[in-house]
Amino acid sequence: MKKRLVVLLVTILIFSTIAAGVASARTSLYLRHYDISLSAEDNCKIRVSYKVDGTGEMTKIGAQTIVVEKRNGTAWEHYQTYRGDSRDDFYSYNTDIHKSSFTFTGVLGNQYRATLVSYAGNSGGSDVGEDKVSNSATCRY
Repeated sequence: MKKRLVVLLVTILIFSTIAAGVASARTSLYLRHYDISLSAEDNCKIRVSYKVDGTGEMTKIGAQTIVVEKRNGTAWEHYQTYRGDSRDDFYSYNTDIHKSSFTFTGVLGNQYRATLVSYAGNSGGSDVGEDKVSNSATCRY
């Protein structure tokens, strides 16, 4: 009897842990998913591509900020900050998705990465996503 009780309790614990993980996989009431990536192009151009998916139609959705960092030895240091309030291409309106890209010019041989802070909002409220860090890309000619 005790063995069955232990097996039952362990089973309940496992399923409750799995359920909690599934519940936390949803980013928020407003943000379903967001991602960012970098790719190296010729002439030391680095392309920043990002996508923000809402849970439904949002009055405003996109990138609140994108911070680019440059690798300096073993550490990352600030290179450039791009803000949605000063760029027309960082937001879309009255839609459930925003997808965009832009390029910046790097320095030959330097490695870069970017961090996306996403935003989505409607008449019910809004949310800012957790920082999402991209892969790195190295500037080339």
